[in-house]
Amino acid sequence: MKVLEINKEDLIYNINKIKAHIENNNNVSKIIGVVKGNGYGLGIMEIANILVENEINILAVSSIEEAIELKEAEIDADILLLGATAEKSELLKMIENNIIITVSSFNDIDTLEEMYEENGFEIRAHIKIDTGFNRYGFKIEELKELSERLQKLDYLKIEGTFSHFSYAYYKNDKFVNKQFKTFKEGINILNENNIDTGMLHICNTSAFVKHPEMHLDAVRIGSAFLGRMQVKNELNLKKIGKFYATISEIKNIKKGETIGYSNSEKAKKNLKVAILQVRIY
Repeated sequence: MKVLEINKEDLIYNINKIKAHIENNNNVSKIIGVVKGNGYGLGIMEIANILVENEINILAVSSIEEAIELKEAEIDADILLLGATAEKSELLKMIENNIIITVSSFNDIDTLEEMYEENGFEIRAHIKIDTGFNRYGFKIEELKELSERLQKLDYLKIEGTFSHFSYAYYKNDKFVNKQFKTFKEGINILNENNIDTGMLHICNTSAFVKHPEMHLDAVRIGSAFLGRMQVKNELNLKKIGKFYATISEIKNIKKGETIGYSNSEKAKKNLKVAILQVRIY
């Protein structure tokens, strides 16, 4: 027997707690429901439907496949793809499905220009600024050139601008504060160069809890819906999932013996170990 049990009522409880946290801090931030990684492993469609039923009308994913899956299921929400989108075939598929893309490099801009010349269409997008994560996004020194390029793309509808914290769960907030300051500087550069930056968002779950002053126009919430927290669970969120599996064997392991492929674990003391037959897809 293998069963993953999700408590819908606990998920709704968490949603309401998250909304209350925003209201208690006198913010009017929208909530972007992050359902990437198959809804953090708990089922993208199931989680998405419950979020939408509870007035979360913007969803974010990290893969085109997930974005298309939500669209084909006619989920009544805007879908934002958080990852890079420089391939023509992928961009075309997203544009045809009215998915909001992320523009995070000049390669993206080049591809959009080529595609517009070939097809002609309007594109919904968020701009990503790299404030120190060093993954996706425009560096602060690239934003003036970006502004010049964007001014020529009247078919590109910028609906938001965002960044991502790399260390929001850490007790020392020095780097979080540095990233937030860089993000505000970046927004100022774009605004000063006549770019409407749209909805601003930078907070992930950890920053959402720790830094209400950084909520801006929207917050991206994923693991908090599931009750998974990397910071102190001050909101008293509930863990919504339980996994049940039948034990197939019990083994006694002596101190010093190794366990698993590549002897990856070594027993520091005598152990009794349960073997579960579970395949993760």
